[in-house]
Amino acid sequence: MRDEVLKVLNEPELLEALYRSNKSAFKEVIEELYLETPNHLMLKTWHIRLKTELDPVRWGSKVDWLLMGIMILISGTLTKLPNWFQLDPNDFFPRYISFLYVPLLYTYFAWKKQIPLRRNLPVYVVWVLGWVYMTLLPGDPESDTYFLASVHFLLFMWTILGYAFVNGELKKTTPYSRFLFFNGEFLILSVILGLSGVLFLVITTGLFSAIGIPTEPYINRFGVYGLSAIPFISTHLLHINPTLLNKISPIVARLFSPAALTMLIVYLVASLIKSANPYADREYLVILNGLLVAVMALILFSVSDAQPHSSTKFQQWMLILLATASLIIDVIALSAILFRITEWGITPNRFAVLGSNLLIFIHLCIVLMNMIGALQKEKAKQGISNSIGSFLPVYSAWFLGVAILFPILFSFK
Repeated sequence: MRDEVLKVLNEPELLEALYRSNKSAFKEVIEELYLETPNHLMLKTWHIRLKTELDPVRWGSKVDWLLMGIMILISGTLTKLPNWFQLDPNDFFPRYISFLYVPLLYTYFAWKKQIPLRRNLPVYVVWVLGWVYMTLLPGDPESDTYFLASVHFLLFMWTILGYAFVNGELKKTTPYSRFLFFNGEFLILSVILGLSGVLFLVITTGLFSAIGIPTEPYINRFGVYGLSAIPFISTHLLHINPTLLNKISPIVARLFSPAALTMLIVYLVASLIKSANPYADREYLVILNGLLVAVMALILFSVSDAQPHSSTKFQQWMLILLATASLIIDVIALSAILFRITEWGITPNRFAVLGSNLLIFIHLCIVLMNMIGALQKEKAKQGISNSIGSFLPVYSAWFLGVAILFPILFSFK
């Protein structure tokens, strides 16, 4: 679709025909091209039209839902394997959680975006090798390297999902920023669907209990399939309705950015008053890192939503201050983890936290410089979005390195 749009970009009638032939694919391409060239008149016109038009929610074809049904059955069945074969869930889920959903979601995107099989084969080979590695990985649930390998391999596989999302365009950073924005929308819609499912279960249980029919055995047996359906339905609805959460996402980002900035300032001041010491207090350092990751995610979501020419000076300054406060927290966390390594030696967890904080620090610096540049030059606003997406492959390499190298470097302890 991208090549077709580019060929007729200056032909209004042909663009309209392309839009009517495949609205979801057309909208996705227009958003990507607009982010790359925000000053192009035709792209800007279509961007405004697609953002403001009232498009009814589309549900997709029967084939789409048949494919999702098969994927839900597969993922739900895989989740029940520990019960069927008396496997230790504390070992099974950390070891294989990466393979319960992500490969199936990748297959969905590859199918919808018609990625050629020759480009998908290397990805599937990586997953097969990853499955073999995680199966042979020694260790127990109490092992630090085992835990780090499980978590980071899951994160690595999620970044691989971005390859299918961007249609295999590895050299372009703009589609990666769209993938990050998709992650925010995916989280919001998944939470909505999850809460709706819980409400449905409460009502169902109450109704049947009133007439003396227990529902717990059926929920325990089949509830996992409903839980497995959430990521697939969320992905499908967002893919065929690119503007489904178009008004909710900016509201979430703009409301919570000032709240997060206020919370960070109050938290830092309160920490000084209470004499909190991240150099000696391990729990406080963990909280600090968790706070950093959460705020970083909010910044990424907010910046991904900040379209060129649409954000006000107040919003830009708010994000700059939020990024600056996050940098201060990151510097404190970095100094604390370096102090702990110097005093008590290096461990897998300390090394992983150090590397992650360094990456986040570099990423925040790049994003902050682009934010400051956007205040001075209108075209520089595009650099903010690009700086968000450009670091995703770096994180992906780090996740893979931790998953594979850490157990070996630290003798699987």
